[in-house]
Amino acid sequence: MPKHKRPLLITIMAIAFFQMPQLAIAPGLESIRDSFPGYSIAAVQTVTALQNLLCIVSAVTAAFLIRAGLFTKRASAIAGLFLAGLTGAVAIFAHTQFWHVTLLSVVLGLGLGLLIPSAMSIAIDNFEGGELRILTGAQSSAINTGGIILGIVGGILVARTGHWYAPYILLLSVLIVGCLSLKTLPRVARVRAANTPRVKERMNRDIFFYIGVLFVFMMVYNVLSQNISTHLARMGASASVSGFAVAFSMGGGVISGLLYPKLATKLHDRMLALAFFEMAVGFALLFVFDASVVITMLASLIVGMSMSTLVPQCNFAVGELSTPVTSVVATLLLCSVSPSLGGFLSPVIFTNATEAMFGDVTASRFGFMGALSLALGVVLTVWLGRKKRKKA
Repeated sequence: MPKHKRPLLITIMAIAFFQMPQLAIAPGLESIRDSFPGYSIAAVQTVTALQNLLCIVSAVTAAFLIRAGLFTKRASAIAGLFLAGLTGAVAIFAHTQFWHVTLLSVVLGLGLGLLIPSAMSIAIDNFEGGELRILTGAQSSAINTGGIILGIVGGILVARTGHWYAPYILLLSVLIVGCLSLKTLPRVARVRAANTPRVKERMNRDIFFYIGVLFVFMMVYNVLSQNISTHLARMGASASVSGFAVAFSMGGGVISGLLYPKLATKLHDRMLALAFFEMAVGFALLFVFDASVVITMLASLIVGMSMSTLVPQCNFAVGELSTPVTSVVATLLLCSVSPSLGGFLSPVIFTNATEAMFGDVTASRFGFMGALSLALGVVLTVWLGRKKRKKA
């Protein structure tokens, strides 16, 4: 890779490292509920997941402004980094009221919405061919590695300080990446095809299938991170142990990411069903062995594997079905709107529904999600089988 591109590569890797800050926050969810006893775990999960909804709002707004020529990708990414870092500063001064948790979610969500789609677009604009393959592989590793470290450090901070907001203060380190970006992100993205007329073109309808599958997947997948802190706390484990559980789930993503290329060449879209079966096994273990920390770690690893089983297949399929004209909207829906909306609705639907059915029992919630994951995996297997027979 040319030397002049290395500073940009390093910046993109640094951005990817902080792309999943919610994993730093996850170990402290039980601590938030303890700090504000008048609120249920469902309320805590819903408020912390609010960042997903705000992420959609800011991502769509930024995309509109960029297409209209009123905003640049560089400005959007840098603004997102400084907003995410500002969350840490806000947490230092605003942490005594429950609405402060909402405020932190809003600021962080707005920052991530500005950052993630724009940073990805800048990468695509400046790398191509073999360079882009190297970049995307390294970026995936950076995201998972960042998730592991943020989860562990976030849990340790909550356990050592006793403050629910300590993981938010950790986000002050994002400001370092923001300062780096001021120097390394290109001011003008390279134009791939100059003077080409804007063409109106409809997206391939099959794209919406993958967007829908990812949306449902994220609703189910997020149940683990939203409940693992409470689940382990009831075993007497500390928040730092919850951080390690989050790290194990991200480690599962690293493992399945390495296995993905070989498996995908054989299974193709059946990778989608495999991801739900992996979640079914992980959630079932959490339900059956609800008092074992060791099994909880193993189950977190297995559920985490489903992420890199399903998401790369959705990305690949949508890329194959997209054109240069439709890819902007397709990737916005797939990479921002679908996962963020799924993450936001997860506690709203599943936590409230399982509380109504079983009470505030995390093991029963995990058992329900395991049964649901199994059913969804079967439905996808049947659907994909019928689709394959129709094409034949």
